[in-house]
Amino acid sequence: MPNRIVFGAHGTNFGRGNTFGERHRAYYRARAAGGCGMIVTEALTVHPLDWPYEHVPFGHTDAIVPALSALADAVRAAGPRCLLLAQLNHWGGQSSGKLLRQSPWAPSATVEVASRRMARPLEPGQIDEVLAGFAAAAARVAEAGLDGVELNAGQYALLRQFLSPLTNLRRDAWGGALENRLRLPLAVVRTVRAALGPQRVLGLKLCGDELAPWGGLGVADAVAIARALLAAGGLDYLSVQIGGPYSAHVTEAGMPVPQAHAAHLAQAVREGTGAAVPVFAEGRLEAPAVAEGVLAQGQADAAVMT
Repeated sequence: MPNRIVFGAHGTNFGRGNTFGERHRAYYRARAAGGCGMIVTEALTVHPLDWPYEHVPFGHTDAIVPALSALADAVRAAGPRCLLLAQLNHWGGQSSGKLLRQSPWAPSATVEVASRRMARPLEPGQIDEVLAGFAAAAARVAEAGLDGVELNAGQYALLRQFLSPLTNLRRDAWGGALENRLRLPLAVVRTVRAALGPQRVLGLKLCGDELAPWGGLGVADAVAIARALLAAGGLDYLSVQIGGPYSAHVTEAGMPVPQAHAAHLAQAVREGTGAAVPVFAEGRLEAPAVAEGVLAQGQADAAVMT
């Protein structure tokens, strides 16, 4: 990266035909010309039974390959070299059931707070489908020539839902103790790394605190999860996010919330893992001076300014 500014993944709904088009290319080309060090695209789906919003890019179809390749060409022609990654995600129980007219998949039959919709628990064979979907989507990103992939295990993510006792109520090998709740995220990291090969970047967005102290993931859990993921090998960075199913308003916080309000979580993960890989901070990092302060204080290695 030429600098420590990350333009992070977020929904745009710019797509037509559930792929990346000219509006996407103009949008990301402008950010590359502005000089950021890394761009992570709007998240791609990894399975056809996950359709969270109308124009989400479908990472589970081959049509995404030429669209991503054209996006990469546009970004690289914009000016200073920045890394271009695609985020991969399965929205799980936080997806919308409206477009598919069926309840979304999730670790357990829990009610999503925002939609008030009951999710369907994934069967073991369906978990295998999701795992294969992550690998296939990663292979498409690599074929398109991007620099790598970011996995979402933060807000709006099935991987976080498997990690969290709030949403993973399973009593089989995929639930219960943290060792079991880690099985799917660990498997996804391994299979995506194999699909990408050794030369491309593989990052992961991690929930640092669900802000649900009665039973959700907290800072100590985030550190333990980060250690386990890094011990398995394959990850090149962690990006630490705040918020869970009951606190999406804090993940995407408004102006009354102080800037850098979640930087302490990145610091905890960075210190708890011995800075084994770069750790990114995110959450209302808007003023350059604030972002520079987060880096200067050693809270993070890069600032996600989205």
